[in-house]
Amino acid sequence: LLASKPSSTLPISSLWKQTLEEFGKWLFEVLSPDNDSSRNLVPAPYNLPFYEVFYGPTQEAEIMALTRNLNPPLIKSIQDALCNTDCFFPIADHFDSTVLDLCVAYKIYRESSSLINVYDWLIAFDAILEPSSAPADTGPSRLIRSRFLRALLDLEQMGLVRRTKRRRDHAQKMPVMEVPVRP
Repeated sequence: LLASKPSSTLPISSLWKQTLEEFGKWLFEVLSPDNDSSRNLVPAPYNLPFYEVFYGPTQEAEIMALTRNLNPPLIKSIQDALCNTDCFFPIADHFDSTVLDLCVAYKIYRESSSLINVYDWLIAFDAILEPSSAPADTGPSRLIRSRFLRALLDLEQMGLVRRTKRRRDHAQKMPVMEVPVRP
């Protein structure tokens, strides 16, 4: 670019302008839509040799850590997210109520046996969310019941709970989705 004009005859600012103009023309030519050379600037990865080979660590512990990070165990990730909300929302003082409801319902879920009485689950849910609520004979408010049902349906959608055909007021834990409780 600079070889066409001698630098001694042009001042530096005009030489800079000329270089920028030539670069702009070249860039416009290369990146124009009708030019095939723009596709060759950054080749597609599948055109490169050995694109399917991943180069990484060689020690077994590092390989296992990389595998865990690239393909984490789903059940363990769900359990960690639902049990340790402080790790996932460290700064927030105010949670979205659906996240909090789901976490509370999951913690009660973990403490129960394989068959869960939904009404008992609702009463425990109400006792945690509103410890100073009205007398027990009135039951949970409509808002608490709707929040509980949303959390219960989210757990069902995740595959942690299913309805039983034997009794309408019971839910069953899915044994495949069970994760051993850490001490």
